[in-house]
Amino acid sequence: MLDQSDETQGISALVSDCKDTLEKLRKTCCLAERSEKMINLGEEIEKLGAVSNEPTSVSANKIDAYIDDLSRVGAALGALYATCCTRTRERLYISMFKTLGEMHKQLWRMKGFEH
Repeated sequence: MLDQSDETQGISALVSDCKDTLEKLRKTCCLAERSEKMINLGEEIEKLGAVSNEPTSVSANKIDAYIDDLSRVGAALGALYATCCTRTRERLYISMFKTLGEMHKQLWRMKGFEH
């Protein structure tokens, strides 16, 4: 099993990457903050980034709760991506989906599983 603290730091960095990508999406979106879907995605990422939510113990329940939070970010991202009006931001969506996938893999590693 991987060192828990190293994994959490990795997850924190990935959450930060999601925040950075969201900022790029906001800057290039024609609706920006006026879009309810964009606001929802931002709120879900903020919840994910809350220090109190980060799985820092061996508690499988806390890790499972974080995985649930991660799935809500993915759903919010998917809703935004599916209704995006231009392909120019596609690379940003794909990047964020890959980041979410990496977080998911790390969380499962923290639970002691390798995929």
